[in-house]
This record gives sequence, structure tokens and C-alpha cells, in this order.
Amino acid sequence: MPKQYKSNNNVVYSCNYHVLWCPKYNIRKVLTGNLETRLKELIREACRNMDLEIIEMEVMADHVHLAMEVNHKFGVYKTPPSRKPRLKASGDEGWQRL
Repeated sequence: MPKQYKSNNNVVYSCNYHVLWCPKYNIRKVLTGNLETRLKELIREACRNMDLEIIEMEVMADHVHLAMEVNHKFGVYKTPPSRKPRLKASGDEGWQRL
């Protein structure tokens, strides 16, 4: 598959990141069952709101692998995994166990 590039008025770019995200207390295997499903929904929703493309996402019991294409203006530090406090503050019951 040929590499897909995006462009705007003065830049042609392809910013792909592989992010590994671990909960603060990754001693326990907490990302399972309903919490795994809800986490995927929250990440997809946050990426959709920020106009990010998820290439691949896999939620393991103690960490998340996320491959995504990011707009060059944002950088990786503004992506959903780095914004976990905002997701946690959404009032979701499942996050209270983290």
C-alpha cells in the first residue's frame, strides 16, 4: 500500500505515532471487560473530536497500544492517551477503580 500524505497550503506531511500508554498503577490488570470496551469508546470519541485517525488500537490488560496519524500542528503530546486526566474527569464509573 503506498504511503498516504496529507497537505495544507504550505506543508505536505505524514505524522504517524505508535503510543504505548499504561495506567498509573499497572500492577493490577484493570483494562478488561466493560472497562476495556469503554476505554476504546472514549479514545475513539476523543480522536474523532480532534480529527485524528486511528490506524490500529489494542487494549491489553495493563496497557494500550495505539497507532495513529496526527496532524502536524498538534504533535503527540496533545493526543488522547496523553490527556488521560481529562478522560478520567468525565465521571465514568470505570475510571474510579484506576
